[in-house]
Amino acid sequence: MNKIITLLSISTLLVFCSCKKTNQVINTTDQDDILKVQIYQVKKEDVPLTLTYLGNFKPYKEAVLGTSIPGKIEKIYYDEGSTVKQGDLLIQMSSELLLQAEAEYRTLEKDYQRVKNLAEKQSISQQDYDHVKAKYDAATARYNLLKSNTEIRAPFDGIIAKHLAHEGENYFFSASLEIGSTFTSGIVQLVKINPIYFEFEISEKDLTFIKNKTPVRAIANIYPKDTIIGYVDFISPTLNPTKATATIRIKINNATMKYKPGMTGKAFINVIR
Repeated sequence: MNKIITLLSISTLLVFCSCKKTNQVINTTDQDDILKVQIYQVKKEDVPLTLTYLGNFKPYKEAVLGTSIPGKIEKIYYDEGSTVKQGDLLIQMSSELLLQAEAEYRTLEKDYQRVKNLAEKQSISQQDYDHVKAKYDAATARYNLLKSNTEIRAPFDGIIAKHLAHEGENYFFSASLEIGSTFTSGIVQLVKINPIYFEFEISEKDLTFIKNKTPVRAIANIYPKDTIIGYVDFISPTLNPTKATATIRIKINNATMKYKPGMTGKAFINVIR
C-alpha cells in the first residue's frame, strides 16, 4: 500500500512539474520576439528614364555662293571668319558683260519710254509698241541676271566660313552630274551659327517621346560640364530604311558663338515608361 501511495505521489509530482515547465515556456514568449509584418498594396507605376543620343552641331543656315555665269573674280570683300549682314556685297565679278548689257538696257529703256508716250496719244500702232516693249523687257531681264551674277550679296546674316576660290581666278559653274549628289562648287561658304542646330538620330521605338518644341538637354563633348537646353525644331518625315532611325534637330541659342559646326556631343531626353 505504501508503495502504491509513493508511486502516486511521484507521478503527481512529475505531472505538476511538467505542467509548470510548460507554463514557463509559454510565459517567457515576449511580445518583442513576434515578427511584425506590414502589408502593402501592389501598384503599377511608370518609371522615369533618360535616353542618351550621340550627335553633331550643325549650322542653322549655310550656303555656297557662286555665279551661274563664268567670269573673273575681281574682288572678295570679306576674309574667312568675317561677320556679314544680309545684303552685304561679298564678291565682285568681272563686269564686261554687265556693262554691255547695261548699255543695251539703257538704250531700250529710252526707246520704250518714247513709244509708251506715243501709244498714250494713239500715235503708234499696237504692233510697233509691243515690239519695242518686248525688246525692252528682254534687255531688262538680261541686265538684272548679269547684275545678280556680277555682284554677289549675302542672302542672310552669317559668317564667311571658307573661301572656295580666290581673287583673280576665272570661275566656272560646275555642278555634279551624279544622281543624288548636291552642288558644292562655289566661291565662298556662308554659315549662320546663332542659333545653332544639334542633330542626332533617334530610334523608331523612341519616336513617340518626341514632338515639335520638346525641350532637350545637350552637351558638347569639349564642354562636358556645360549643359544647354534646346528645343526640337525638326523631325525627319521619313526613317532611314537600314537603321530604322529618324533625324532630329534641336535649336540652341549660341549668342557667344561658343559652339561650332562639327563639334560632337550628346542629347538627353527624359521619358516615362
